[in-house]
Amino acid sequence: MVLVAACLPPRTAPVVPPQPLPPGRMFDSVVAVLQDGYYDPLFVRDNLKILTDEFRPAAVAAATAAEERDVIRRLLTRIPASHLVLLSREEYEDLAYDLAGDRHVMLGMQLVTSQERYFASMVFTGGPAYVAGIRDGDEIAAIDSVTPSQSPYVDWREDDASLPDERDPPTYALHASFGSTLQLRVVRVPGETTTVRVSPGFFSALDATRASVRLTTRDSVRVGYIHWWYMHTRGVAGGFIAALSGPLASSDALLLDLRGRGGSESAVRDVLRMLTPGPEQRFSGPVVALIDRQTRSAKEELAFELRARGLARLVGEPTAGAFIPAGFARITRDAVLMYPVTDKVPNPYTPLIEQHPVPPDVAAPSIGPYAGGVDSLVEAGLAEATRLVRERGAGVTLPPTIEVLVTRMIAAYGGESTFELFDAVTGSGTSRTRRIQQDSITPVDSPATLDSPVALGGVNLRWQALYDLPRQSVMDRDAAKVQGLELFDGEPCVRVRVGTTKAAVDLFVALRTFLARGARFMVHKEKGTATTWVYYRSYRSVAGLMVPDTIEVEVGDEAAELRLDRIRVL
Repeated sequence: MVLVAACLPPRTAPVVPPQPLPPGRMFDSVVAVLQDGYYDPLFVRDNLKILTDEFRPAAVAAATAAEERDVIRRLLTRIPASHLVLLSREEYEDLAYDLAGDRHVMLGMQLVTSQERYFASMVFTGGPAYVAGIRDGDEIAAIDSVTPSQSPYVDWREDDASLPDERDPPTYALHASFGSTLQLRVVRVPGETTTVRVSPGFFSALDATRASVRLTTRDSVRVGYIHWWYMHTRGVAGGFIAALSGPLASSDALLLDLRGRGGSESAVRDVLRMLTPGPEQRFSGPVVALIDRQTRSAKEELAFELRARGLARLVGEPTAGAFIPAGFARITRDAVLMYPVTDKVPNPYTPLIEQHPVPPDVAAPSIGPYAGGVDSLVEAGLAEATRLVRERGAGVTLPPTIEVLVTRMIAAYGGESTFELFDAVTGSGTSRTRRIQQDSITPVDSPATLDSPVALGGVNLRWQALYDLPRQSVMDRDAAKVQGLELFDGEPCVRVRVGTTKAAVDLFVALRTFLARGARFMVHKEKGTATTWVYYRSYRSVAGLMVPDTIEVEVGDEAAELRLDRIRVL
C-alpha cells in the first residue's frame, strides 16, 4: 500500500478559470488611468468627471465584456486627443514586436471596414498573407466560412477612438495560432470570388520593409522604393544604408512610403540626417514621400520635416493629425489602454501636428476597396518622381559595390551582347595641344588615333605630340575597388581604384549615366612624375557600343583636346 501511495501524483488544488470582472470594473480602471496620467490635467479637472457620470451607468449595466468595451470606446471618442484606444493583450504584444522590428507569429495583415464589409489592409510585403496572394483593398468576405464579424480570429476594434471614421476607418487585428490554416473567401473585384489559404508564420514588420525595397524604371528613370511600415526603434538607419548601397544604388530618385503607423523619433532623425546636405548625407536628389490618412505619429514628423526642409515632395492624402506621445496601462488581464501622456521634454511637433494633418503637395487617393492589386498611390508617386528627375536631374546615392557598378556600366556601354560582338575599337581625328595658363601661345593641331581592345571604362589613345594614355578597365573585380563618391568635372561620380601599385588609375564613373567620366593617374616625364587628368566630354554610339569621341587631357602644364571624326568597331 505504501508503494502504491508513493506513485500517486501529489494532490493539488483544482484549477479555477479566471472569473469575469464585475460590470463597470473595466470602465472604472480606464477612468482611473486617465485621472492620473492623461496629458491634459485641465481636461481631467473640468470634463472627465462629467463624462464619467454620463457613461458609467451604461458600463455597469453591460451584460458582457464586449458591451462594456463599447461603452468605454464611446467615452474615449469624447476625449479630444489621439492615441486613445483599448487594445487586446494580443494586439498590444504584437504592436510591441512590430515597433521593435522583432519577428513573431503573424498573418501579416489587418482588416478595415467600409459599408459593413471587411477589407484587407496593412498587408506586409513578403508576409504570409502577401505570399498567399492577398493585397490591400481585397474584400475578405468570409474566414473559414464565417463572416469576419463572427470569426473568432478577428480581434476587437483597435483604431483611434478620437478620429472620425472617414479619417481613421474601423480597424481589426487578425490572429491565428502557429500551425493553423485559415481559409479566406476573397473578392478582389466585384463579381470575382476566390478562396485563399493562409497560415501564420514568424515574420516582422522590419522583414516587410526589407522585402519592399525595389528599383522601378519609368520612362528611363530609375526610382528606388522602400516602405517603412513602422519607424522601428532599431534597424531603420542600417536598412536604409544597405538599400542605398545595394539594390537602390543606381536610383535617380527615391520613393519613400510613409503609410501606416508611426514609431520611434530617433529613426526619424536618422533618416533626415541621411537626406539632409552634410557629412552624413547618403542621397542627394529628388525624393517623393507617400502619405495617407493613416500616416501618424513619428511618420507625420518625418513628413512634416521632409516638406519643411525642402527635401521631398509629399504625394497622397492629409495625414492623421495624431502626434501626442502614447503610454500604455494594463486594465485587465486581457486589455491594455493606450492613452496620450505628457512628454518630459515638451515636443515642438505636438502643437504643429496634433489635430493638424500634414497636407500633401500633390493630392492622390490611397488604396480603396476592390483595388484589384493596383496601388494607385505608388503609381502617383512614381509619376511625380519621374517628373522631378526630368526637371531637376538625377540623385546621388552611396557608392555601389563593384559588382553592381560593373553591371550598370556594361548596360550603359551597350550590354553584354554588344561586348561579345567586338574585339577592338579604332578611330582617327585631330588633337589640339596647348600650354595651360599660356593661352597667348598658338595651340598646335596634330593627328591623333584611337586603337584599343573593347574594354569597359576606357580606351587607348595616342597623340603624336603628347604621350600614350593607358587603358582603364574595371572588368577585373580583383584589380578594382570602389573608393567612394567624388565630384569630378562638376558631376557626381563613383571613384574606382584600378590596380594597387604606383601605376594605379582612379577611374571616375558618372552616377547619372554609368559611363566613364574621366580618369586620374601619374605619368613619368623628364623632370619627374606628373598627375594626369582625362575627361571624357561626349560619347557616340557606334554599332550599339558607346565610345568617347571628345576627350580632354591635362598633364603637368600641357593640355590637349581630341576630337575623333571616324570610329570603327572590329
